[in-house]
Order: sequence, then C-alpha cells, then structure tokens
Amino acid sequence: MNEEQLERAIEFLTQSQADSAVRNAVIEENFQKLQARQDRFQDRLEELAKLTHDLVTVAQMHSRRLDRLDGIQPY
Repeated sequence: MNEEQLERAIEFLTQSQADSAVRNAVIEENFQKLQARQDRFQDRLEELAKLTHDLVTVAQMHSRRLDRLDGIQPY
C-alpha cells in the first residue's frame, strides 16, 4: 500500500466513524423520544385502569342501591 492509498484508507475510516457517530446520536435521540412516549402511555394506561376500577365500584354501589329499593336485598 502506497502513501496515497494509506491516506485514502485513513480518510475513509475517519469518515465512517464520523457517520457512525451521527447515526448513533440519531438513534439515541429517537430512543429517548420513544421512552418518553412510553412513559406517557404508561401513565395514561394507569389512569384508565383507575378510572375503570372506580366506574366498576360505582356501578356495583348503584346496583346494590337499586336492589335495596326494589326490596331484593336487605340493607
């Protein structure tokens, strides 16, 4: 390998490393965004689960009250 070929090989490797660093930075940024979305989704899912639990509780209470009013079930 002569000096010119060696310089081109070094330039190619340097450029490849720089390109790789840029790609890795983009991947890291996208990963961070995805993680933030996942956290927001998890928070909303937990809120929905609590709301569903609360609605089931209210529906059960309402059903028991209707049963009492209809005389089906004593207090």
